[in-house]
Amino acid sequence: MAKDEQIIGALITLGEPPLSDKIEETTIEFETPDGATIRGVYCQPKNIPITQKALFLHEIEGLYADGAQEVIARRYAKIGIASLRIDFSGHGTRKNEWERYSPESMFRDATQSIDWLDMELPDINQTMVCGFSTGGGIAIMLRGVDERVSKVCNLYPVMSFQHNFIAAAYNDDELIIPLEEWDKLTIWRAYEFTKEKLNASLKEDKPFSLVAHTYGAGFIKDCKKLVDDGDDIDMALHFPHPKKVAPLTVIQGTNDFAVPYIYARVMHQHAQEYSEPFRLVTMKGMNHWVPPKWKASVLHQFMKAATDTPKQFNPRHTIVSLRPQEKGLTWLDAPLQ
Repeated sequence: MAKDEQIIGALITLGEPPLSDKIEETTIEFETPDGATIRGVYCQPKNIPITQKALFLHEIEGLYADGAQEVIARRYAKIGIASLRIDFSGHGTRKNEWERYSPESMFRDATQSIDWLDMELPDINQTMVCGFSTGGGIAIMLRGVDERVSKVCNLYPVMSFQHNFIAAAYNDDELIIPLEEWDKLTIWRAYEFTKEKLNASLKEDKPFSLVAHTYGAGFIKDCKKLVDDGDDIDMALHFPHPKKVAPLTVIQGTNDFAVPYIYARVMHQHAQEYSEPFRLVTMKGMNHWVPPKWKASVLHQFMKAATDTPKQFNPRHTIVSLRPQEKGLTWLDAPLQ
């Protein structure tokens, strides 16, 4: 199963050329104040000036070498954007830190990674943050509090811990729709984040296992604490910010089995009420990965988010559909046949 998950994430790399000799990638690592070690890859252009910098944050079952991050980072390097993509604790090069993994540790690692980019490129004051699934949730939280974030572009981000990972820990009247209906929209979550597994971590301190990774009970406990303290991801979108916040682009597929499209739509509607700079890009028929037929559209949105000026940013709802002859090629096995 872990191998299958990696294949899904690698779909976007199909047809990609080898690393260009005009781009340099360097493995980096640095210590955190709590004794962990952040490891990642720094990607930069070799033949043109660096004009922006970006941080990439991977999904819950991902790693910095995941397909989408690598492809986008190299596209960015071609237009002068240097980037850092890191492993979170318990992932990839940091498997031994599995007990440390939590929303809190991800947030700290992301903040300290921006610190690293600031030291590497001190003449560029702000950093774009690109998040993927769970990493997208952390990017939204960073955007709400860190003025160094210039813009955010997220691919199918988790927008609430309560209404995703730990929904089964709440009663129906605490969810936007009853859990039974919610389970139909988030099939992967319903299978992996059962009430029994959640309670085992919350009440018995048992580790929490998914397909490719195992985490300490602190992961579930920290999700629950953030929600109960009123600091869930979506709180960064519910209310007007006292200060100007970075433009946010969310790319979300309507057929996503892990992150519900309906919640992204609701959050975008809320954001419009408060004139939030939040643009929703709906990919009609896309799931929680990027098959070849969706690749150009997804890459276009990441490039647009990176290159648009503040004046060009339009917080509208954009709907993207494939041509009829392409619709049958969006499922996982189609490009592999």
